[in-house]
Amino acid sequence: MQSTSSSSALGRVAIVLGIGLISLACAGMPEFPDLAALGNDAAPDAEEPPTASVQPELAYFYFPGGAGVDNANFSRWSVGDALFVGVDDSNLRTAPSTKGDVIDKLRLGREVEILGEAGEPMVLTGRLNIWYRVRAKGGPEGYLYGSVLSPLRVPLFQPGSDTPQVAVVTFNQAFGPRVRWWHAPGGKVHERDAEPVEAYTGGVMTAVAEPAASGEQLVISQCDPSSNQCVQARMALHGEELVQLE
Repeated sequence: MQSTSSSSALGRVAIVLGIGLISLACAGMPEFPDLAALGNDAAPDAEEPPTASVQPELAYFYFPGGAGVDNANFSRWSVGDALFVGVDDSNLRTAPSTKGDVIDKLRLGREVEILGEAGEPMVLTGRLNIWYRVRAKGGPEGYLYGSVLSPLRVPLFQPGSDTPQVAVVTFNQAFGPRVRWWHAPGGKVHERDAEPVEAYTGGVMTAVAEPAASGEQLVISQCDPSSNQCVQARMALHGEELVQLE
């Protein structure tokens, strides 16, 4: 694994073709700003799988502060932003609390619209984030905790299939990429972390689908704003499984 410096950041990540897990320079992006001060101003329904990768203009980041998780820096979404559910059967609640009644359970990849923040940042499930009032696409309004939301929903097509396997990428408790995907709308949900886990220490994350002879591959890049270095994982579908290439 090689590390290189970059003179650019936050906007687009240049994907360097290769196999397996590699480090690469972040290119095509201006200098990293203070992400702690950044705001963002600007899942499919089961019966309507997406047919193209969603590449949002939203900056998706999460990295530890001086006290680790307790003062971590994380993306905060604005009214009108479209995000996707990154955890299957996420509880949509009547109040911004785990004590709120469950209105609905949202499937992986379901699209939601941000209606506003609720309360102050808190640590839940080992991650610092904030509650949001949201409206599920084609469904009710309620509250979701921010760590289950992601702008990175990527449909992956295999040769001969018109139905994609839909992957959503979020941050795990160790600040690295976690991918969840389903083989068919409403089907079994699978999960895996990018490896090696210790290579990922937080930062700005992007995910894209790239064509390959055996079907589209999922390419995840995470750029560390403190070092201007990036780490990349490339994964490919084998049947219902998503395998990291080495």
